[in-house]
Amino acid sequence: MNGNLISQENNDYGILLHFFTAFTTSLHRIHRVMKEGNYAKIVRDGAAVYMAGVLEYLVTEITELAGNAAHENKRRRITPRHILLAIRNDEELNKLCQHVTIAEGGVIPHLHEVLLQSKRSSQSSRGYASKKKSPPNKQNNTEGDTTPSDDDDDDDDTMNQ
Repeated sequence: MNGNLISQENNDYGILLHFFTAFTTSLHRIHRVMKEGNYAKIVRDGAAVYMAGVLEYLVTEITELAGNAAHENKRRRITPRHILLAIRNDEELNKLCQHVTIAEGGVIPHLHEVLLQSKRSSQSSRGYASKKKSPPNKQNNTEGDTTPSDDDDDDDDTMNQ
């Protein structure tokens, strides 16, 4: 058996082809790798069957999520980037693969919250003045400057007359 099953599905996007790849790894090979890995002195046949089931489940889960990521990016082929996005966006798979580096996967996009603020709120948070000019303040003598301002001189002239 080849392992590739093709099914067609009608939906809003038209006909989509779904490829389901059966994970057909020999149980003997899994059993041999488990024995050669010196994980235990005795490895039973049931352990190889269970390991094959776990591997098949993980491959199916990652393939499905990576296919969804490829579909969201309007691509027909799954790339290492789609696999990385699938693993990092799933909480359980991310925890399982937190120390794994995927070649050609890139990085997860992250924008800092400050960069996402609107223009007007970011200007006020940086201390920039708003575009509207405020009327000049009569008391601009607040820094301990003892010299009288020009506005104060005008008031004194009107009082003396």
